[in-house]
Amino acid sequence: MAIFDASIISEKDDEVIDRLTKLWLPLDIVAVGLGIAYTIIYFGQNYAEKPVVNNVLACVYCWIAILAIIATMKKFADRESSFTKWMSRKSWGLYIFHYLPLAVSAYYLTKFVPSLPPALMYIIVGICAFGGAFVLYELISRVPVLRWCVLGIKKNKNK
Repeated sequence: MAIFDASIISEKDDEVIDRLTKLWLPLDIVAVGLGIAYTIIYFGQNYAEKPVVNNVLACVYCWIAILAIIATMKKFADRESSFTKWMSRKSWGLYIFHYLPLAVSAYYLTKFVPSLPPALMYIIVGICAFGGAFVLYELISRVPVLRWCVLGIKKNKNK
């Protein structure tokens, strides 16, 4: 079962992405500039509440950043390797299970090691989120009842 079916991308979509790819550098520069401006203006404020999340700068920054990511990834990372094949097979598990290990590790780190520098906290939580998601996916995808209940997969396709 493919998580992403490339056949849903139309020729028009490919044409738009090809045009964006030609503009990867200006898009990246503008996205970084907008990201810096957004960070300076709203530093220390709750990014999930109004007006920080709901303003023109936030919307423009997000749109330009998304276009820059698409263009840059198409330009430099549109290749298949053993790592990308493996990530394609595991991406659904990462998507489904990342939040639980992220939340648990963040909770316990802030509760028991509150003096950790924020940058180190983010790195540790990120590693726990990715690693924990992959472990949970591998465990749950191997137990038939759980695989069906949680992932909606009726039988193991590896057999």
